Amino acid sequence: MIGTFKISLSDLLHFAQERGIQPLGNSPTNTFHGVAPLDEASETDIAFCRFDDERGRNWLQHTQASAVFILPHVKEFAEKVRPILYLPCDVPRLEFSLLLQQFWREPEWNTGSGLNPDIHPEAKLGSDVKVGQFTTIGPDVTIGNGTRIAPGCHIMHASVGENCWIGSNTVIGSSGFGFEDDDISGQVTEFPHVGTVSIGKNVRIGASCCIDRSALGATKIGDETKLDNNIHIGHNVNIGKRCKLTASVTISGSVIIEDDCWLAPNSVVRDWRSIGRKSLIGIGSVITRNVPENATMFGNPAREIPRPKNRYR
Repeated sequence: MIGTFKISLSDLLHFAQERGIQPLGNSPTNTFHGVAPLDEASETDIAFCRFDDERGRNWLQHTQASAVFILPHVKEFAEKVRPILYLPCDVPRLEFSLLLQQFWREPEWNTGSGLNPDIHPEAKLGSDVKVGQFTTIGPDVTIGNGTRIAPGCHIMHASVGENCWIGSNTVIGSSGFGFEDDDISGQVTEFPHVGTVSIGKNVRIGASCCIDRSALGATKIGDETKLDNNIHIGHNVNIGKRCKLTASVTISGSVIIEDDCWLAPNSVVRDWRSIGRKSLIGIGSVITRNVPENATMFGNPAREIPRPKNRYR
């Protein structure tokens, strides 16, 4: 993550008091230096958990975070499995968003350098990297050796591996779409995205694609994966190796796509779904549930069908 986050325990407790949250337990630390997903957090991090199912309980049981926003009805379970500071609230993601808005600080970046392309001096570009005209590259970007970036791209909060191709007018690392309704103020609160994008080696990204920066952690695209034009990748998506996403595919937030999958044109995957390795998603299909390995899905909502023996028929 690029940016800074630092908050004392007393400031966190004051925030909770202002939001009507009654803290539970004790924090192992008096100062927090970061925010992270539950399964990646360290003891100086603050996290949140909006789930009360098996995955949420598993994350709570194994997290190393010292403070976690949780749902009120899981507080007894949470206290038993790990005695840290819990902040029970009706909408943990909302309260976490408001905390980030107060205490997260992004580095300043003035894009008006007049350079063409505009490459921030703190960006790290490997050898034999080519960057087209009217492209902007931010201060926290790393580009691997031999990568080619076409004109008109905008890249920030990202690492890009070796020998990648990025097509014209593609945007990598902008904030994802995340909002919560605050019943106290009556406002719609945006979730501040403070994560990154991590792109492997030999990845092809077509023209006019959008790959969102994660809310926390990283949006990931594995080695050798190929993206066609006009594709949207939402925040916190994790795409495996050697996947192929064709024209106008839309991937909602927090989706997992395992290795060697094929997604046909105009297919859509709703948030928090997973697609097993070597699966095929047909043209215009809408994925509303998890997909097992080696499945062929078609329709809206998509259902499993026999895989054609000849993919060109």
